[in-house]
Formats: sequence, C-alpha cells, structure tokens
Amino acid sequence: LQQDVFLFRNKSDLSFRFRFIENNKLTQYNNGKEYGNFTERSLRIKVKMVKEIGNQTDIVFQSDDVETSANNSRARQLTINDVTSDFSYRPIQNIEVGFKIGAGTSVDNLPATPTEITTNSQLIRFTYSFTNKGRLRIEAERSEVEDNGTDNLIPYEMLRGKVVGKNYFWRVNFDYRLADNLQITLNYLGRKQNINNIIHSMRAEARAYF
Repeated sequence: LQQDVFLFRNKSDLSFRFRFIENNKLTQYNNGKEYGNFTERSLRIKVKMVKEIGNQTDIVFQSDDVETSANNSRARQLTINDVTSDFSYRPIQNIEVGFKIGAGTSVDNLPATPTEITTNSQLIRFTYSFTNKGRLRIEAERSEVEDNGTDNLIPYEMLRGKVVGKNYFWRVNFDYRLADNLQITLNYLGRKQNINNIIHSMRAEARAYF
C-alpha cells in the first residue's frame, strides 16, 4: 500500500509531498518461513529560493521488522530515521552544481542489547548536459557511520552497503548519443571504506538501435 498526498504540487517555488507506505509479506524458504512488515512515513519539501537555487529536503521515518521461524541473520526489528537536504545551483541551463547533506539514526531492537547506528553524509556533484545529446555527472561523497560498540551482527538494511567508519565514494556517469541510432554509456565508481583498500569499478557500453 502506498499513498501520496501533495500540497501545491504544481508550484515550482514551494511544494510538499506526504507519503505513507506499508508492505506486509510472507516468504517461504527451504529452512522456514519469513514474516516481514515495512512502514514508511515521509515528508518531502521542495522550495526554490531564487531562480538559480533550489532545495529538496526529505524527512523519513521507517520501521522494518522481519521475523523468521529459523534463527538466521535476516531477523530484525529496525527503526530508521533520516533527514537529507539537497541544494542545487543552476547558473545556466546546461550546468548544475549540487550539495547534499544528511544525518540519520538506526536502531535494531531485536538483540538483548540493541544495536544503534548514527550516520552523517556530505555529497557534492557537478552535472553538464549536452543539449539533446547526453549528460556528464560527477559526484564525490563522504559518509561516516558510528555504532554503539556491541558485538551484534549488523543487518545490511542499517548499513546500506557501507561499513562502520568513514566511507568515501566518487562516481562518474557519462552518456552520449553519437547518432540517432548509436549511444555510448560510461559508469565509474571508486570507493574507500574505513581501512580497506580503494576499489575501482568501471563499465562501458555502446548500444546501436536498428
């Protein structure tokens, strides 16, 4: 079930979106059943400060509970609260510069000693649009994750692909249409998580349409 309620939806200077999501599921695995309940209540605020500068702020409250008939690592009772604020500056039509900050808390109440996670993140980006041809997007992100020092197994849904400590990511996404039936795409991701080595990932694709 998902329900969105909009206020001033078509107003470019100020608009609000209220969202409610509820998802109940029952999954049968070979080692037993899994019961899940996920709910989300969120508020999105879009505001245009001046013609070139805009902001989007998201406030999200989630609960994610999973109960299993077998004792495995997927069981959890999560309460997740996040707030992010994204500023964008567009000096000309083809260029956008953005800065995004976020903070959040996550608690897993299933263990005898609950697991608590706090996060803060900062992201800067640059986007250049080639008119009717493609786009170049460059991002750099820093995300810091801290826990309360328990030896509990931390669910993936709390870390969201990150590790406890400082996480750095940098991304380059480029797509360009060389002709009406030929397009190239390049995606690069670099990451350094806590004391781990730097990992580079790149994918290139050329696609022709006939």
